[in-house]
Amino acid sequence: MNAIDEKKQHHSNYANSLQHFCDAVSQGEAGVSIYTNNYYGVHAQVLETIYPIVKSFLGEKIFSALAYTYAEHYPSTQWDINLYGNKFADFVAAQTQSSKANDLDWEFVATLAQIEYAIVQAYYDDDAQDTANTVYWVAPNQHPPEPELIVNLQEQHPYAQISQTLVFNQPIAIWRADLKIQISNHPPTSSSNG
Repeated sequence: MNAIDEKKQHHSNYANSLQHFCDAVSQGEAGVSIYTNNYYGVHAQVLETIYPIVKSFLGEKIFSALAYTYAEHYPSTQWDINLYGNKFADFVAAQTQSSKANDLDWEFVATLAQIEYAIVQAYYDDDAQDTANTVYWVAPNQHPPEPELIVNLQEQHPYAQISQTLVFNQPIAIWRADLKIQISNHPPTSSSNG
């Protein structure tokens, strides 16, 4: 067998092996459960990193259950794992229809999730880095922000600059200005973008 034939055979063996593994995962074979559990665990940990305020608001037990369930049912749609969880705020808001609907203000928690995801999106999204005019908007929420919430947001997202006059009952603008993420009820003006 010449070198070209050996290379083709190697590629064919690899393709067959990869296909066998994919089939085993999709059929839920016991031998690959460690890989699927690892996948869900890693994605749940990513959500924990992206949403630290939501996690502290919900508590470890509830957040972990939501994060793992989300990871099981929402595959990544981004190549960058830092941008995983783009539907998590919607998933949280849907808890108003769950058996725990009356336990928490789920719509407020969803607003917090929207803010945290917009911070991450403004930081990691290539479009936001290339264009100073990319502004992510979070819809108003009637829940009044407690002063410690703004402080906690700032502590958990040190690369963000949060307006001290931020209120949740008005639309919230989140955008990137150089290396800092700006969070305010007032979007950037064209003169402040340079």
